[in-house]
Amino acid sequence: MPPEMTDQPSLPNLPSLAVPTDQVLLFKARASGVQIYPCDATTHKFGIPHPEAILVTPKGEIIRHTEGPTWTAADGSSVTGTKLQSVAAPAEDAIPWLLLSTTPGGKPKGMLSNVRYIQRVYTEHGNPPEHGCNADDAGKEKPVFYEAEYFFYAKS
Repeated sequence: MPPEMTDQPSLPNLPSLAVPTDQVLLFKARASGVQIYPCDATTHKFGIPHPEAILVTPKGEIIRHTEGPTWTAADGSSVTGTKLQSVAAPAEDAIPWLLLSTTPGGKPKGMLSNVRYIQRVYTEHGNPPEHGCNADDAGKEKPVFYEAEYFFYAKS
């Protein structure tokens, strides 16, 4: 069965997040999870986070989003992303909107095997805590809830 074709997200005035014109939208998914921020023992600042989230497509398909960043479908296919562009989210407490290129992995003919670009948009929450981290937090991790829409693209 061919992948579901859906409308591309409306990204007004954000040409930096546009995918190449030879790409088509395969599907979208809604994410809910956490951005996990490590507290640096030396600087007492939060470092680069890693995600732990579950994405659900409109058809109810499940994709797990983990450190890498990696997305893994229930069928065993996966992609690892590389950030190409970042744009500040409209909401102050929201993580940035992103455009990522991907490298396939896992099952060769699965749901994610043809995905070449991912957009993360419409983010809610997920920024590190404002208070920073202190000596008591050193070496610990702080999970921060976030939600986002992810759009997955493949070559047409």
